[in-house]
Amino acid sequence: MTQCFKGGYAHDFPIEDECGCYCEEHGVELQRARVDLSQPPHPLLAGAALEAAAVAGRPGPEPSTGER
Repeated sequence: MTQCFKGGYAHDFPIEDECGCYCEEHGVELQRARVDLSQPPHPLLAGAALEAAAVAGRPGPEPSTGER
């Protein structure tokens, strides 16, 4: 279960499904991003490319060192 940290203590979200979760007590809503692995990520989003590759079980692009 996902936890709500609002209010100074952590507790499980009382309402949670595959789309997200909601805490009625604190009014906190989290929506899960839907990742479409059939389309490659935008090339400028290197972090997204690495994450999508890891989820798909294939090697991702090499991280940039910032040198040209």
